[in-house]
Amino acid sequence: MNNNIFYPALKKQCFCIAAITVIIPLLLFSSIEFSGYNNNLSLVKYALAQQESNNVGNTMPNIQNQSSSPATATAIKTTTTTASNNTAPFVVDIISLAKQNNNFREEIKTVQHTQVVLMSLKPGEVIGLEVHKKIDQLLIFVQGTGEANINDQKISIKEGTLAFVPAGTPHNFVNTGNTDLKLFTTYSPPNHYAKILQKTKAETAGYVPPGAIEIED
Repeated sequence: MNNNIFYPALKKQCFCIAAITVIIPLLLFSSIEFSGYNNNLSLVKYALAQQESNNVGNTMPNIQNQSSSPATATAIKTTTTTASNNTAPFVVDIISLAKQNNNFREEIKTVQHTQVVLMSLKPGEVIGLEVHKKIDQLLIFVQGTGEANINDQKISIKEGTLAFVPAGTPHNFVNTGNTDLKLFTTYSPPNHYAKILQKTKAETAGYVPPGAIEIED
Protein backbone atom coordinates (compact mmCIF):
# COMPACT_ATOMS: atom_id res chain seq x y z
CA MET A 1 0.00 0.00 0.00
CA ASN A 2 1.22 3.47 -0.84
CA ASN A 3 1.75 5.35 2.43
CA ASN A 4 1.70 8.66 0.61
CA ILE A 5 -1.96 8.05 -0.21
CA PHE A 6 -3.03 6.27 3.03
CA TYR A 7 -1.85 8.73 5.67
CA PRO A 8 -3.38 11.94 4.23
CA ALA A 9 -6.76 10.18 3.87
CA LEU A 10 -6.56 8.96 7.45
CA LYS A 11 -5.69 12.42 8.71
CA LYS A 12 -8.65 13.87 6.80
CA GLN A 13 -11.06 11.36 8.32
CA CYS A 14 -9.75 12.02 11.82
CA PHE A 15 -10.14 15.77 11.34
CA CYS A 16 -13.75 15.35 10.15
CA ILE A 17 -14.60 13.11 13.10
CA ALA A 18 -13.05 15.59 15.54
CA ALA A 19 -14.87 18.49 13.93
CA ILE A 20 -18.21 16.65 14.06
CA THR A 21 -17.57 15.70 17.69
CA VAL A 22 -17.05 19.39 18.64
CA ILE A 23 -19.56 21.16 16.38
CA ILE A 24 -22.63 18.98 17.01
CA PRO A 25 -22.55 19.45 20.82
CA LEU A 26 -22.08 23.20 20.30
CA LEU A 27 -25.10 23.35 18.01
CA LEU A 28 -27.19 21.35 20.43
CA PHE A 29 -26.11 23.59 23.32
CA SER A 30 -26.92 26.75 21.36
CA SER A 31 -30.32 25.39 20.44
CA ILE A 32 -31.07 24.60 24.06
CA GLU A 33 -29.90 28.06 25.20
CA PHE A 34 -32.01 29.80 22.55
CA SER A 35 -35.04 27.73 23.51
CA GLY A 36 -34.44 28.57 27.15
CA TYR A 37 -34.19 32.28 26.29
CA ASN A 38 -37.49 32.15 24.46
CA ASN A 39 -39.07 30.34 27.37
CA ASN A 40 -37.73 32.93 29.82
CA LEU A 41 -38.96 35.78 27.60
CA SER A 42 -42.37 34.17 27.43
CA LEU A 43 -42.41 33.87 31.21
CA VAL A 44 -41.51 37.54 31.62
CA LYS A 45 -44.26 38.59 29.21
CA TYR A 46 -46.74 36.39 30.99
CA ALA A 47 -45.76 37.81 34.39
CA LEU A 48 -46.16 41.38 33.12
CA ALA A 49 -49.54 40.56 31.60
CA GLN A 50 -50.66 39.02 34.89
CA GLN A 51 -49.50 42.07 36.83
CA GLU A 52 -51.39 44.41 34.52
CA SER A 53 -54.46 42.24 34.82
CA ASN A 54 -54.20 42.31 38.61
CA ASN A 55 -53.86 46.08 38.65
CA VAL A 56 -57.00 46.50 36.56
CA GLY A 57 -58.82 44.02 38.75
CA ASN A 58 -57.81 45.87 41.90
CA THR A 59 -59.37 49.13 40.68
CA MET A 60 -62.64 47.66 39.53
CA PRO A 61 -64.16 46.89 42.95
CA ASN A 62 -63.91 50.55 43.99
CA ILE A 63 -65.65 51.71 40.83
CA GLN A 64 -68.34 49.08 41.21
CA ASN A 65 -68.88 49.92 44.87
CA GLN A 66 -69.32 53.61 44.05
CA SER A 67 -71.76 52.96 41.23
CA SER A 68 -73.75 50.45 43.26
CA SER A 69 -74.16 52.81 46.21
CA PRO A 70 -76.62 55.66 45.45
CA ALA A 71 -75.68 57.47 48.67
CA THR A 72 -71.99 57.47 47.79
CA ALA A 73 -72.68 58.56 44.23
CA THR A 74 -74.88 61.41 45.47
CA ALA A 75 -72.23 62.54 47.94
CA ILE A 76 -69.56 62.59 45.24
CA LYS A 77 -71.83 64.51 42.89
CA THR A 78 -72.73 67.04 45.61
CA THR A 79 -69.10 67.62 46.55
CA THR A 80 -68.11 68.13 42.94
CA THR A 81 -70.97 70.51 42.28
CA THR A 82 -70.17 72.58 45.38
CA ALA A 83 -66.53 72.91 44.49
CA SER A 84 -67.43 73.88 40.93
CA ASN A 85 -69.83 76.57 42.09
CA ASN A 86 -67.28 78.04 44.48
CA THR A 87 -64.48 78.18 41.94
CA ALA A 88 -66.42 78.98 38.76
CA PRO A 89 -65.93 82.53 37.41
CA PHE A 90 -68.70 84.96 38.39
CA VAL A 91 -68.54 88.11 36.30
CA VAL A 92 -71.60 90.37 36.02
CA ASP A 93 -72.54 93.99 35.40
CA ILE A 94 -73.24 94.63 39.06
CA ILE A 95 -74.26 98.30 38.55
CA SER A 96 -76.96 97.36 36.04
CA LEU A 97 -78.17 94.47 38.22
CA ALA A 98 -78.43 96.73 41.25
CA LYS A 99 -80.32 99.43 39.33
CA GLN A 100 -82.74 96.90 37.85
CA ASN A 101 -83.43 95.25 41.21
CA ASN A 102 -86.75 96.17 42.83
CA ASN A 103 -86.59 93.70 45.71
CA PHE A 104 -85.81 94.85 49.23
CA ARG A 105 -83.14 92.13 49.51
CA GLU A 106 -81.91 89.58 46.98
CA GLU A 107 -78.79 87.42 47.32
CA ILE A 108 -76.94 86.82 44.04
CA LYS A 109 -73.74 85.06 45.11
CA THR A 110 -72.57 83.25 48.24
CA VAL A 111 -69.28 81.42 48.73
CA GLN A 112 -67.38 80.41 51.85
CA HIS A 113 -65.92 83.79 52.76
CA THR A 114 -68.03 86.37 50.88
CA GLN A 115 -71.61 87.14 49.91
CA VAL A 116 -73.12 89.64 47.46
CA VAL A 117 -76.64 90.99 48.00
CA LEU A 118 -78.76 93.52 46.09
CA MET A 119 -81.04 95.93 47.99
CA SER A 120 -83.67 98.52 47.11
CA LEU A 121 -85.26 100.89 49.64
CA LYS A 122 -88.42 102.83 48.90
CA PRO A 123 -88.60 106.54 49.86
CA GLY A 124 -88.53 106.86 53.67
CA GLU A 125 -87.63 103.18 54.14
CA VAL A 126 -84.78 102.06 56.41
CA ILE A 127 -82.67 98.93 56.47
CA GLY A 128 -82.79 98.77 60.27
CA LEU A 129 -80.23 99.20 63.04
CA GLU A 130 -77.79 96.30 62.95
CA VAL A 131 -74.58 95.08 64.55
CA HIS A 132 -72.70 92.28 62.80
CA LYS A 133 -70.50 90.73 65.43
CA LYS A 134 -67.92 89.05 63.16
CA ILE A 135 -68.83 90.33 59.70
CA ASP A 136 -67.36 93.21 57.69
CA GLN A 137 -69.82 94.87 55.31
CA LEU A 138 -69.40 97.06 52.24
CA LEU A 139 -72.32 99.00 50.75
CA ILE A 140 -72.09 100.63 47.30
CA PHE A 141 -74.97 102.93 46.32
CA VAL A 142 -75.87 103.14 42.63
CA GLN A 143 -79.07 105.21 42.63
CA GLY A 144 -80.93 107.68 44.85
CA THR A 145 -80.01 109.59 47.99
CA GLY A 146 -80.05 108.72 51.65
CA GLU A 147 -78.34 108.91 54.99
CA ALA A 148 -75.95 106.52 56.68
CA ASN A 149 -75.80 106.19 60.45
CA ILE A 150 -72.55 104.42 61.32
CA ASN A 151 -71.56 104.27 64.98
CA ASP A 152 -73.84 107.27 65.69
CA GLN A 153 -72.28 109.34 62.90
CA LYS A 154 -74.73 110.51 60.23
CA ILE A 155 -73.36 110.85 56.71
CA SER A 156 -75.19 111.73 53.47
CA ILE A 157 -75.06 109.14 50.73
CA LYS A 158 -75.78 109.31 46.99
CA GLU A 159 -75.04 107.48 43.77
CA GLY A 160 -71.39 106.38 43.81
CA THR A 161 -71.03 106.39 47.60
CA LEU A 162 -69.26 103.48 49.28
CA ALA A 163 -69.83 102.82 52.98
CA PHE A 164 -67.58 100.48 54.95
CA VAL A 165 -68.93 98.97 58.16
CA PRO A 166 -66.35 97.05 60.23
CA ALA A 167 -67.49 94.08 62.31
CA GLY A 168 -69.02 95.10 65.62
CA THR A 169 -70.12 98.56 64.41
CA PRO A 170 -73.78 99.65 64.84
CA HIS A 171 -75.19 100.90 61.51
CA ASN A 172 -78.37 101.87 59.74
CA PHE A 173 -79.31 103.35 56.35
CA VAL A 174 -82.40 105.32 55.33
CA ASN A 175 -83.74 106.49 51.97
CA THR A 176 -84.21 110.26 52.27
CA GLY A 177 -84.98 110.85 48.58
CA ASN A 178 -88.07 110.71 46.38
CA THR A 179 -86.93 107.68 44.37
CA ASP A 180 -85.81 104.22 45.31
CA LEU A 181 -82.38 103.98 46.96
CA LYS A 182 -80.56 101.12 45.27
CA LEU A 183 -77.33 99.43 46.25
CA PHE A 184 -75.35 96.24 46.36
CA THR A 185 -73.60 95.05 49.48
CA THR A 186 -70.99 92.45 50.38
CA TYR A 187 -70.64 90.53 53.62
CA SER A 188 -67.40 88.86 54.68
CA PRO A 189 -68.11 86.18 55.78
CA PRO A 190 -71.71 85.72 54.51
CA ASN A 191 -74.56 87.09 56.60
CA HIS A 192 -77.75 85.88 54.91
CA TYR A 193 -78.97 82.51 53.69
CA ALA A 194 -77.96 81.70 50.14
CA LYS A 195 -80.74 82.31 47.56
CA ILE A 196 -82.70 84.49 49.98
CA LEU A 197 -85.26 86.77 48.32
CA GLN A 198 -87.32 89.28 50.30
CA LYS A 199 -89.42 91.38 47.96
CA THR A 200 -90.52 93.94 50.56
CA LYS A 201 -89.36 95.27 53.90
CA ALA A 202 -92.49 93.75 55.46
CA GLU A 203 -91.28 90.28 54.54
CA THR A 204 -88.28 90.73 56.85
CA ALA A 205 -90.43 90.90 59.99
CA GLY A 206 -89.08 88.39 62.50
CA TYR A 207 -86.25 87.43 60.20
CA VAL A 208 -82.91 86.75 61.89
CA PRO A 209 -80.11 85.86 59.45
CA PRO A 210 -77.41 83.38 60.38
CA GLY A 211 -74.89 86.25 60.60
CA ALA A 212 -76.09 86.97 64.16
CA ILE A 213 -77.65 90.42 63.89
CA GLU A 214 -77.86 91.60 67.50
CA ILE A 215 -79.94 94.76 67.13
CA GLU A 216 -82.69 95.37 64.60
CA ASP A 217 -85.62 97.83 64.43
